[in-house]
Amino acid sequence: MYKAFVATGGLGVAYEKTKTTGGIDVSDLHRVQGQTGTPTQEDNYENLAKAIIVYNTNSEWMLKKSIPYMLKHYNHAGTNGTNNETDSHCYSCKYSMNVRKAWLGENNLRQYIWVGERGVDLNADGDTLDIIPGDPTATPPISERNEATEAKWCFSYGEKEWVSGTLFQTAKEQTERFIYNRERTGDTNYKADCP
Repeated sequence: MYKAFVATGGLGVAYEKTKTTGGIDVSDLHRVQGQTGTPTQEDNYENLAKAIIVYNTNSEWMLKKSIPYMLKHYNHAGTNGTNNETDSHCYSCKYSMNVRKAWLGENNLRQYIWVGERGVDLNADGDTLDIIPGDPTATPPISERNEATEAKWCFSYGEKEWVSGTLFQTAKEQTERFIYNRERTGDTNYKADCP
């Protein structure tokens, strides 16, 4: 537990925000629900989550990945109790969430807001290729905006969905179907505000 909260050499890692060729990152992580701004580093809540994971396993590879990364790229492999990086199984992640769910309640599991799609025509010129200049003299100052990188829609996906067995890609695809009016029976709409 000590390593969860020390400033140097602790369990917290930076979020994998740099986009990679294979998409093995969390560059689409927009924000933590209930917080403002785009996070870049694991906080005390996530450090606690990792401390419980470490308590339940000796798998060193888990310490190098952020909690959002694990939610996006791993599953808990049912009830077989395995941790295997090659197969993307993290049963200890499920154990950690169940411990925190029993202690803090289901509504206190961490939710993340993810960008489902980018590209917004901010100036209504028919494309999403423009960079809209900012106005630093405005109150409050207005930042420059790139239409191609603006979030078009977002969805909420976090520990509650993960521990219940819903995969990241499934939540994204179901929400996309709702966004474009193609929902199917049984789909869940995870849509969330992007700001």
